[in-house]
Amino acid sequence: MKIEEKNFGKKRVVVYQSENKNAPIIYSNDYSECGETLIEKCKEMNIPDFNLVTISHLSWDQEMSPWPHEPVVAANDHFTGKADEYMELLKKEIIPYAESVIGSFNGKRILSGYSMAGLFAAYAPFITDFLMHLSVCQHRSDIRISGIISVNMILRKKLMLCIFQSEIKKLR
Repeated sequence: MKIEEKNFGKKRVVVYQSENKNAPIIYSNDYSECGETLIEKCKEMNIPDFNLVTISHLSWDQEMSPWPHEPVVAANDHFTGKADEYMELLKKEIIPYAESVIGSFNGKRILSGYSMAGLFAAYAPFITDFLMHLSVCQHRSDIRISGIISVNMILRKKLMLCIFQSEIKKLR
């Protein structure tokens, strides 16, 4: 597996290239980067091959929120509604970079996220048709989902994995 990394401002983008060039590309907005663990757990569970692009070191509350809102959980929450701006960065810089590293694009992009990034994944289809074949979201931030599966609670998320595996097979 080929791994390349690039920073876009403060954002860290890591591209994990599958040996299968026709594999779907998963774009995972993550609070912290843990792509190698995600790939390892997926292999253990016989999930079909995929290319993975992790984007971390995001301005979490600001860039993942579709609209401005007052603090919800903590007094220092800053929901500034910059999801549209972040989508532009994805479309114009991050996705072209990632797909140039991968070397091919077969029309199969998947967007995933947890917590605020889950909200962003749910919002994305409403603001662009450029991006995704399928969006996967997880709401509860106390169950940390990175990409598609829970690295910490893998056994409790088997249903989500089965759905994910089924969707990957449909995209092939």
